[in-house]
Amino acid sequence: MDIQPVWIFRVNDLRALSTEAAVREARTYAEACLHLLAPVRALALYPSDTDERWQQILESLGIRAFYPPARFSSPPVFIHTDLSQPVDLEFFTQALTRLREKDVDVVYASRRHPDARFRIEVRHLRYIFSRYRLSKLFNLILRLTLRVRMEDTHTPHWVTTDRVLGLEERRSYSLFFLTAIERAIEISRRRLRLSEIPCRTHLLQEKNPLDFFREASELARCLPRLIRRARRPERPTPAN
Repeated sequence: MDIQPVWIFRVNDLRALSTEAAVREARTYAEACLHLLAPVRALALYPSDTDERWQQILESLGIRAFYPPARFSSPPVFIHTDLSQPVDLEFFTQALTRLREKDVDVVYASRRHPDARFRIEVRHLRYIFSRYRLSKLFNLILRLTLRVRMEDTHTPHWVTTDRVLGLEERRSYSLFFLTAIERAIEISRRRLRLSEIPCRTHLLQEKNPLDFFREASELARCLPRLIRRARRPERPTPAN
């Protein structure tokens, strides 16, 4: 069956593209994504921030932003990725194969799987090990409190055939990871069939301790709302 790929590019951390070298790498990654599936029948760019800096980055990447049509000539597959955190393209080919061959609705790129790998500059190594341990604990707490099913609750790379999930843009949170957690809750509540694949990620910039403190503070503020959402009665997936 012919599919209509809809690439949805984000930059969840604009600071990761603060250098010319990082912007060049993001441009190379975006071009490789677009050449992976030919022809690309629709392209969507959803900025994580609508400020002038984001628009300048888009122009420097040489990508024209436009939103997908309301109707598609072929069944759409929505492919989400983060230009500030490139992932090996092998994940997307594996995800598309899994969507075709297995009975799943969503495929996540898991950075918390034992077989997942990271590529990062040596100067950031002092952060990566502590971040990995904290992220494992963070994801465990979320699975226990919010009843979500995935190992990596806030991955920026995922593929889905579900239109509601694929096109839905919640702007109720200022931080990307909270929006991702809300999506994870929605996947569990709607009983969407989920699969996770280990991925190889290139981190252009590593978080510092202040970022962790900011995220933890924001999560503590929003956690009651997320728990209420997670505990609503489950509902089956509507027909696409």
